[in-house]
Amino acid sequence: MSGEMFAYPCEQQGKSVMATFELPPAGSLILFSPLADPGKYESRAAAVTGKLIPASTPVQVERMQDNVLLMDFCDLIIDGKVERNLYNVEACNKLYQHFGMNNPWNSSIQYRQAIVEKDTFRTGDIQVQYNL
Repeated sequence: MSGEMFAYPCEQQGKSVMATFELPPAGSLILFSPLADPGKYESRAAAVTGKLIPASTPVQVERMQDNVLLMDFCDLIIDGKVERNLYNVEACNKLYQHFGMNNPWNSSIQYRQAIVEKDTFRTGDIQVQYNL
């Protein structure tokens, strides 16, 4: 949060640099690889390690209520042409473009039923696949 820069353990491999790291859920890490003088930065003091406290009872995990699995990426197949790992918004835009339109939900204002009632789509072989 301070903007300070520290050296990070890494290994030079020819013209590449390899670093190993683990991120906790919702964690973040920004790495910078300088072109010259990589030894200019000091190493950060090692984090204090905790100790394992055993559970006094068996751990039970229960779903408290229904939840949602958000899938942001998909494969779009239009008339046999496959485009893989598209962000959903990009896939939606490509689908509208296939039918000669811009995505009205990104570029128009709905007046009464004007957009919903548009009948501009012709049939075709369209599939969307979500990969888990």
